Amino acid sequence: MVAPNSSEKLWNIIYAFFAVNIGILVLFVSVSRASLNILAQESNEGKIAVKTVNLKTVQADGAVIDYTYKLPEVNMLPSQTFYGFRKVRDWMWLFFSRGDLNKAKISLVLADKKMSEVMELANKDFAPNNGRLIIEAGQEALDRLKYTDNLISQSTQNADEWRQLHKQCYTAGLAYVAVMSKLGNNMGEYTPDLNELMNEINVWNEKQKEDQEGMEI
Repeated sequence: MVAPNSSEKLWNIIYAFFAVNIGILVLFVSVSRASLNILAQESNEGKIAVKTVNLKTVQADGAVIDYTYKLPEVNMLPSQTFYGFRKVRDWMWLFFSRGDLNKAKISLVLADKKMSEVMELANKDFAPNNGRLIIEAGQEALDRLKYTDNLISQSTQNADEWRQLHKQCYTAGLAYVAVMSKLGNNMGEYTPDLNELMNEINVWNEKQKEDQEGMEI
């Protein structure tokens, strides 16, 4: 029997490397698609939203309305080692969602998860990196909220679902401000960034409020 030469050994290693990585990728995609189905079902049943955010809004006539908005739990934070895998999974969730309306629903869940990260990071002992991570998570939450609203506005599907999801986006924006306003002066050097982000969310909320009032006319 002729022993494989160094070139053949190298190719065998390369083939094995690619085979293992393709297998891992296929497994990751399969798990992501399965978890997307579970997420969609639990979201429709209201099972994933467990963190309560209480907020109030003042109407044009001066009436004060109490709202309750719930955010989902998060099992991993940006400060943790394998968080990058979660970001890839989130991208796959959007990629495999069919239709603008379903994609919008998943995008809103992901936005809420980012704001839930803000709450978790703020509740932990304030590490030097937490301020930066909070601002990044809050900005991504707003970006996903805007993306969600853009998908909704482009959707030609069921009008009732469109209006319901649009209203949910508006309430989410109010909840995000309520969450971030509680951070106060605990952000240290990141306080100006926090104020800028909150102002950006407030501007977006005002636009959503105008749209809501226009829909009710």
